[in-house]
Amino acid sequence: DSEACSDAGVRLAMALTAQHHDKVFDGLLKHFPTGHVPSYYVMHSLAEIAKAHPLLLVPRLNDILGKVIPVLALIKKGSDQSVFTLCLGRFAKAILTFEEDADENQREQVNIIQFQTHCANAFDMVYTNWRKNTDNRFRLGIAEALGLLTEVMDPKAFAPKFSAVVDFFLISMKKEPPSNHYPLIS
Repeated sequence: DSEACSDAGVRLAMALTAQHHDKVFDGLLKHFPTGHVPSYYVMHSLAEIAKAHPLLLVPRLNDILGKVIPVLALIKKGSDQSVFTLCLGRFAKAILTFEEDADENQREQVNIIQFQTHCANAFDMVYTNWRKNTDNRFRLGIAEALGLLTEVMDPKAFAPKFSAVVDFFLISMKKEPPSNHYPLIS
């Protein structure tokens, strides 16, 4: 089964990242030509690596985002939108984790401010074009990714969008039957 094989490949790439991160990133980026939407499994691998190894990913994230951001407008399939949304959220979470956990040497290699523009561009694409999707699970992923992206963005870039984003999500919640609402726990 090719899907099982591909899933195993994703897990293998994630596991190998701990010991051979440069080779793994180079190998994945080789299968992500500039200006082309890569395989679902390339993006899924990057998302899993971002979750498992954020301190190893972030120093390479500028190269990765340099390929991801330009192709966002080309993505039309729901499954691709879903995996890119997952990736963008995990990239933002990796940046936040890096800010908290990186040592001084690691911080000197990375200018976190460079990611603010990338995250603002990703936010605009996801919010403007993909939020119209009607799949509840996908919309939940969008909400999560947008929330994480806003934490990395320059607050001045997000401030003008704040009320529209809140309105959108409140209206979305009103459209859902109460049985589909997720419980809020305080």
